Amino acid sequence: MQYYPEYFQDWLFEALTLKPGDEVSPALIEPLHSLHRTLTGSGDGDPDYADNAAAVHSYTCFYMPVNMPKLWLMLDRSGDAVIRVLEGRERIQLTELGCGPGTFLWSMLFYLRNRHPAILANVSRVTGIDQSARVLTIAGRLAKGLARDPKFAHIEFEFLHQQLDDAAPAGDIVIAGNVLNECGTDRLSAELDSRLLILIEPGTKTVFHDMLKVRDRIVDTGWQINFPCPSHHACPMAETNWCHFHINRFELPFIQRMANRMHWRNERHHFVGFVFSTQETAVANEWRVLSRLRKVHRSSIRYVCDGEHLVEAVLSRRDKTEANATFNKAGVGDAIVLTGVDSADFAKSKHIRKDDSIVIRS
Repeated sequence: MQYYPEYFQDWLFEALTLKPGDEVSPALIEPLHSLHRTLTGSGDGDPDYADNAAAVHSYTCFYMPVNMPKLWLMLDRSGDAVIRVLEGRERIQLTELGCGPGTFLWSMLFYLRNRHPAILANVSRVTGIDQSARVLTIAGRLAKGLARDPKFAHIEFEFLHQQLDDAAPAGDIVIAGNVLNECGTDRLSAELDSRLLILIEPGTKTVFHDMLKVRDRIVDTGWQINFPCPSHHACPMAETNWCHFHINRFELPFIQRMANRMHWRNERHHFVGFVFSTQETAVANEWRVLSRLRKVHRSSIRYVCDGEHLVEAVLSRRDKTEANATFNKAGVGDAIVLTGVDSADFAKSKHIRKDDSIVIRS
């Protein structure tokens, strides 16, 4: 699921005028402490960090690579059909609202490079919109460096300095990352002429319930939900619960070194995300895995959701078979399909039977 190109560190460090080893220098680590307090709301960090050169460098070096796999997790688990809405388009425009240094622009381009090179060949324009001129300068340097890769040399890059609540994002693919509090997201559904819309936000309870309002509004305008909801029903999550996922934020060696210097040990980075498109991808009896597996008296228990029912499903140790072993093997975020049992019946029983067959849907 990791789609960083082999030249990722060299490309990033060149844009930031860093050399190997600089990632743990005080010039990057000290602003990272303040950034962490700001982004987590845990202290007196600088709310205007996007206008601080040192903070922007730290953010780009650490948080940009950490955030990129969020998009990959969502797309990998949405099914290839969601990308096929772009097939046949001769000129594809990719736009990110609140792009920062280009986080999810690069993430999408690297994903297409690995998984859908034929679609990447038709991406003609990439647009980043942000209200910080400083981060857009970094984005421009990264775009210039990326053009050396022949797979991206045909793409025209532009970066627009605009207030997010005034911006009018347009494109075949529109991504809005971490901008819920900064822009009028109602326009993402009301005025958007697009084929693929992706929203990514921090994985907190408050953010999730705010995102639900956006989700419902987008669905009401005719969009299909490809991730995470297998259906368009009212979300079954209670006010005290929330749907979120996580990635390992320490995949890259230089990120691990920075985290070690910061004395950060928690490798999980949580987020909330939705993928919408004009393509229906859900299948009958499909459930999204929402939690890790836990064992109680050798029985397996985890939360799954079909978009209408949130179920704490149980696979009894006495009912384990080769056909239902996938229940234990599935990862958080995977879509599993139950055959031989109706979703409504399963939601009532909450138990996986011996003869229930389970597969992971890709």
